[in-house]
Amino acid sequence: QQTGPVIRPPPEDLTLEKGPNLYTYLTIFHRSLINWSGDFDVFSRSVEERLYAVLTLLFAFVASASVVSSITSSMTRLSIATAHDAKMISVLKRYLMDNAISPRVAVRVQRNASFALEERRRHTPEKDIELLHLVSE
Repeated sequence: QQTGPVIRPPPEDLTLEKGPNLYTYLTIFHRSLINWSGDFDVFSRSVEERLYAVLTLLFAFVASASVVSSITSSMTRLSIATAHDAKMISVLKRYLMDNAISPRVAVRVQRNASFALEERRRHTPEKDIELLHLVSE
């Protein structure tokens, strides 16, 4: 029993003996694409089948890159949005440690500060929304 990839040769009329042709170039490009994906399925028998396989792989690569890009962008926006609050909490923790505040009181202060930030986020005052000032003018 054979192990590993099974790579069928091209049909007789599409071999390299007649010189390079579209099928040959598509096969080389297809093999380079499937090396990226980790697959070894090279069973196309015609130029149309090979072209379809190449276009499908290219679409899959572009789609997956788009998904990864979207996730990365969302994570970056989330990180930027929470950075200011995280910095304020960090400064508070450092202040509490530097002034030898008891751990019990420090935890209560941090909890109250976090709650206040969350409340401010949920109930943003009208004066803090810059675009409302532009719209009302």
